[in-house]
Amino acid sequence: MCPSICAQRLPSERTRTFIFMVTLLLGYSMVHAQSTCAEAASNRTSPTGNLYIILGQSNAVGLASVKDVTPPAKDLVTPETVYPNVQIYGIRGAPDGVAGRDDPTQSQDVAWSRFAQWHPTKPGFGFKNVVGNEQYFPADTSVDDLFGPEIYLAHYLSAKSPGTQYILKLAVANTALADIDGHDGWLPGGHLYGELLKMVVDAQRAKADKVRLTVGALFFVQGESDASSPVYAAAYRKNLDRFITRIRADLFKMGCSKVRDVPFVMTRTQRNPSWSFAETVRRAQEKISRTVSRVKLINTDDFVEHMTAGANHFNERSQAILGERFFRALKPESSGAGSERGHWIADQ
Repeated sequence: MCPSICAQRLPSERTRTFIFMVTLLLGYSMVHAQSTCAEAASNRTSPTGNLYIILGQSNAVGLASVKDVTPPAKDLVTPETVYPNVQIYGIRGAPDGVAGRDDPTQSQDVAWSRFAQWHPTKPGFGFKNVVGNEQYFPADTSVDDLFGPEIYLAHYLSAKSPGTQYILKLAVANTALADIDGHDGWLPGGHLYGELLKMVVDAQRAKADKVRLTVGALFFVQGESDASSPVYAAAYRKNLDRFITRIRADLFKMGCSKVRDVPFVMTRTQRNPSWSFAETVRRAQEKISRTVSRVKLINTDDFVEHMTAGANHFNERSQAILGERFFRALKPESSGAGSERGHWIADQ
């Protein structure tokens, strides 16, 4: 389920800088060659609405099941759970072309944006590779039973306002920020990154007659894959900084965000024997949250008692708490010390 990504020898610092600049230029061309959110917003009289984006790797994808918790324990999510007034733009279930490809070695050939549609928020937007991995789930679990943090983010958004709210989700298991040969990942300008930008534009276009969507926040659940290698972990701070800078810039240039520094909320990688270099990644995440404006760090250390089989993924209860913490992170007062520049960890 979470195979180690073997450490590879990376090129020199000069070469990495050159590659980054080339990627930046190519990505800039890609952004401006495709449709933009400004072009998609055809109806200028439509009201505006926030679009909250969930992205990352497997705990963003979601391996939690509606069957994780059974009575008499409180069942937080059931097969009937649905939030009609919170719409999600993503891939529900595992249609042909997606099933079995929720992995960085398979993702590069998937046009994820082609499979995304608007739906009411409900279970089914989770892991696509259930077949062959049944041992990680309760008996008779199907792809329509799986979910990530979107369910309880929707729960709190729905409770906040009876009006329609909007979420977008694209995540692929085991994806890293490091540039790993033969693997899809979140490298700016890369395939998965480009698919996310396409989805943002497509989501806005599909709703343009009713609402002008603008990105309200990014929720990033990622870091474990980079924590599996000393080389990738050592580069994580620089890669994370570049990723945040780039995605904010691209969303603003495309007219998908009203501000240059759209709020960025990320989860802190757990201390887990599966992630040998988690401490290095954690330090990088904490440093970025202290030094980059409007970045918040969400604690997940207390989820250790609420994991799925294999102990690497959040179960129903953990995903519910994570969705709540994402919602809480949207509040201005959560910035800490009255400043936009601050280290913020959700209360346990």
